[in-house]
Amino acid sequence: MKISKEFKIGLVVIIALATTFWGFNLLKGRNIFKKTMKLYAVYQNVNGLTPSCPVKVNGYKIGMVEEVGFLPGDPDGRLLVTMRIDEKDFIITKGTLARIGGDLLGSKEVTLEPSESRIPVISGDTLYSGIEIGLEQQVNEIIAPLKVKVENLISSVDTIVVSFKEIFDDDGMRNVKTGLNSLRATIQGVETAIGQVNGLLSSESPKIANIITNVESISGTIKNNNAEIKNIIENLSSFSDSLKMVEIRKTVNQIDRTVAELDSVVAKINRGEGTVGELINNRGLYNKLDSAANNLNVLIEDIKENPGDYVHINLIKIGDGKKKEEKQKKKEAARIEAERKKKE
Repeated sequence: MKISKEFKIGLVVIIALATTFWGFNLLKGRNIFKKTMKLYAVYQNVNGLTPSCPVKVNGYKIGMVEEVGFLPGDPDGRLLVTMRIDEKDFIITKGTLARIGGDLLGSKEVTLEPSESRIPVISGDTLYSGIEIGLEQQVNEIIAPLKVKVENLISSVDTIVVSFKEIFDDDGMRNVKTGLNSLRATIQGVETAIGQVNGLLSSESPKIANIITNVESISGTIKNNNAEIKNIIENLSSFSDSLKMVEIRKTVNQIDRTVAELDSVVAKINRGEGTVGELINNRGLYNKLDSAANNLNVLIEDIKENPGDYVHINLIKIGDGKKKEEKQKKKEAARIEAERKKKE
């Protein structure tokens, strides 16, 4: 069968178009002859991620970013990243994290961090999202403390410069000269004193030698009589201990005698011996003494109020019937009170 020219031209055009389509997708990193699936991730900031950026697992490319755009209907303006993953290369499970990162040259990529789940994702699922700290941010974090230190250093240098200016102005130089002159005078005084000390040592060296000889002699005497000195110290210590023991023993004996006498007095009081014992142990005697004291108080009060009843003067009659009646009432009240206390 003869193939027409038109058919050949059409076949060539179709092959050219197919090759162009395949090459275009190949340049974009998409192999149309491999089975792929779409996965999504939502980010607040994609940090410069663009389509055709690679998607990797452990540094190995398993797909690419197909599209980056705003999430439809999201008021916060979050971005939706569409990734196309080769299904046969790696099994992605639920809970996998899609983290945006980059290298030192600024190229961006998506790194998948697998989870512990064993449930595989299907095409159209959304992965967890995250962003690595970029190189610029890392540098800023490193430089920020250095910047503060440099600023503080500059402030310190400024302070030092100002101090030097104050020192090296006219007044400062005069103060420096005055200080140097004072230091020079002090050094001269020290040199003079050292010379005087040297002269004194030279003139008094025989006496100093005699003093050193005497000290050595005394030291030798003490060393030779060390045993006798030790015996004297031990005797003094023994004598002091004996004095302490005698005084302590005497004090203890006195305390024992005092305690024994006190026990004897307490025993006599408990047995009712003596006036104090009778007063403490005999309730009746106590009541009688109390009653007598009350009667005596009443009598003294009556004498103060009615002295005429007890001291008779022939020319003057003191008191009347009313006072006698009051006196009788007080005596009767005292008698009743005394009887009440006896009953108690």
